[in-house]
Amino acid sequence: MNECRINPCCQDLSSFKVMDVLERACALESQGRDVVHLQIGEPDFDTPECV
Repeated sequence: MNECRINPCCQDLSSFKVMDVLERACALESQGRDVVHLQIGEPDFDTPECV
């Protein structure tokens, strides 16, 4: 099997910011905190009229 290598041009890319938010949210959940995940995905409810 071939070894996967990352192109040197890509090594300085920063993370997708929403993934940082997700990581923090998961850390809070693991501490027993109640977290509503709104950072990724499509909500299963309509946008409130006032918005």
